[in-house]
Amino acid sequence: MSTTRETADVQHFVPLIQSLIETCCVSWFTNGMGEKVAAGTRAKLLAAAERLLLTERYEDVSVRAICVAAGANPAAVHYHFGSKEALIAALIEDRLGPLWAEGLAAATATEPSSVPAVVDAVLAPFVELAADPMGRLHLRLLAGLILRRRPMSWQHQWFRMETWSQLLPELSSGEARRRWQLAFDLIIMRFGSTEDYDIAPSAVATLREFVIAGLSAPPPASGAPHAASTASHTAVQE
Repeated sequence: MSTTRETADVQHFVPLIQSLIETCCVSWFTNGMGEKVAAGTRAKLLAAAERLLLTERYEDVSVRAICVAAGANPAAVHYHFGSKEALIAALIEDRLGPLWAEGLAAATATEPSSVPAVVDAVLAPFVELAADPMGRLHLRLLAGLILRRRPMSWQHQWFRMETWSQLLPELSSGEARRRWQLAFDLIIMRFGSTEDYDIAPSAVATLREFVIAGLSAPPPASGAPHAASTASHTAVQE
């Protein structure tokens, strides 16, 4: 009798155990596959936008066209990025971020950072990107985002102004931001031109020296006029 009762008790719990196992397996499978599908869709949207923008103007490429080219549903861009501009920002970070990461990590490994080394690490990827059509597309897209002066939710640390301002500790936070904003305006406008031409090494060298001089200049004297810098501050993206 005891054996029969024990067998009945075990059998009573079998369906419950099976249900728990199935639930765990389904949850694991769904979550894992869901993440992979989401990452795959995101990558397809970025690649589709990149292909379309290589031959068409930014203004002429619609969210719907990107979704169709990616084989995704019409709401995919808004689901994964929130907007067309946010998608472009993600594309730029995805393509330019890795090119910056290693050089800037080395240039900022010591404190205080060497301004010439940091500027070299900034310019090197721009020179590399400017050498091919796809790279020039990324630079034009970056220039377009910056010149539109709209707030962007950048994810990568090297796309956030506070990261750069910390590299000039001898300056106030506001002054450091203004100098980096002006430096990037100049660099991005130079490399992000819509004109398809090569930038001569001599032009890059002049740009380098100019940017280094601007970033390395001593702090402004107390009471010096700030009209020009204030105007620039309001014109560039925070």
